[in-house]
Amino acid sequence: MSDIKNKLDFLVTSHKKLTGSALTYEIAKSYIDLFSRVKDKKTLMISGSQGSGKSTLSLQIKKYFKKYYSKNVVILSIDDFYLSSHQRKLLAKRHNTNLFETRGVPGTHNLKLLNQTIRNLKSNKFPLFLLLYSTDSRCLSAIRFLSTSASPLNSPMTKGAIIFIAFVSISPSSVFT
Repeated sequence: MSDIKNKLDFLVTSHKKLTGSALTYEIAKSYIDLFSRVKDKKTLMISGSQGSGKSTLSLQIKKYFKKYYSKNVVILSIDDFYLSSHQRKLLAKRHNTNLFETRGVPGTHNLKLLNQTIRNLKSNKFPLFLLLYSTDSRCLSAIRFLSTSASPLNSPMTKGAIIFIAFVSISPSSVFT
């Protein structure tokens, strides 16, 4: 019983730190049930509308899996896989609309890069560089660098890694076609 109480307290405290809001023990218990059912999966996809908690849930999973299952979790977000500004302008010109010049519109994601990144992660091809979108006006973009030791298969970064992807505006099935 003490183990369950520790897990519940961990999730409630972690949620409070992430969001500033309370998480009920009832919801935390449902998280524990869910996490135990998916702990052996290699890839999970989380979808939902803007503000529904995809990022928060992903971060909860990452912290929980590290602490209780000793598994590293890599979180990928569809928001980090857009076509370049130049590519979006060409797309807008081709379709005679300026709609595609805006990030976030369906059709403006760089699915080729996303697929390659997932393949590289699954086959332990490192180092891996990911451009991250930033809303900070002082920083146009950031680079997340995932690296491993000389032996990627035995590295702490990838050993038992699970890849989580938060999809927003596309069908998850289209990523793997």
